[in-house]
Amino acid sequence: MGASQFVQTRMMPATGDPQQQKMMMFMPLMFMVFFLWAPSGLVLYWLCSNLWTIGQQYFTNRLVANGQPARAR
Repeated sequence: MGASQFVQTRMMPATGDPQQQKMMMFMPLMFMVFFLWAPSGLVLYWLCSNLWTIGQQYFTNRLVANGQPARAR
């Protein structure tokens, strides 16, 4: 779960504040500690949510990098 959250954090667009960027890189470690005592279902839910968000961000970054406008069906 911590690794998926770290990847998700790295994929997100950077903010302007360097202090906030440092804090966002520290958050996966904090959540790993918090989730040590959480029920496994909650950790599994968080992992699936992270993986889904990584997939969405990957395709969004790919579309923005190609400069393709969204097409209506």
